Amino acid sequence: MKKTIFRLGLVLSLVACSKKAPVDYALVTGKIDNLKDKHVTLVKTGQSFSKEITTEPNGTFSDTITATPGLYELVVGKKNSTPLYLDNGNNINLKADAENFISSLKVSGQGSEITEYIISKNKSEAALKTKDRAVYKLKEPDFKTKFKEIKSALNAKLDTAQGISEAFKNLEKRNLNYEYLNELERYAGGYHRQWAQKKVTDLLRSF
Repeated sequence: MKKTIFRLGLVLSLVACSKKAPVDYALVTGKIDNLKDKHVTLVKTGQSFSKEITTEPNGTFSDTITATPGLYELVVGKKNSTPLYLDNGNNINLKADAENFISSLKVSGQGSEITEYIISKNKSEAALKTKDRAVYKLKEPDFKTKFKEIKSALNAKLDTAQGISEAFKNLEKRNLNYEYLNELERYAGGYHRQWAQKKVTDLLRSF
């Protein structure tokens, strides 16, 4: 009988130990080659949180973040930054070269899928919105086609992405549609006239 009680107590102890306390932080690590600064800065969207993370002489860094889950920006030096989505339990690792930051940036680790998606999205939009804003010079049908292509490609990326919750996917698909409509409003609201350098009278003649 005593053996039975002892074994039962041991089983219950093992079960209790296996129930880990919920993780309320995210771990961020990385290595930035050719980094001249002695720190990187993590900023929460909306400036509600800001933290300097000290870097080692070889550019490595590591810190535990206990702030609210959501979208952050990792600022590297005066010119470079990258979006970073953090949630409790994430273990995100970044690698990049400060002299060629965007093209060299690689993100990996548990929970990195949303960050990878956002980076891919930003690159797609940046490639379209060049400094001369050539996309706003296009005729309306061509302009719509360009932004529809981006929206479709990002929707497809979300559909096939692993490790991203359905809740985030559904919310982001709504955002993509709103962003598309906003671009149409910008085009009609003056962006086309400004960048194509057309007068209002010229636009009226086209109708």
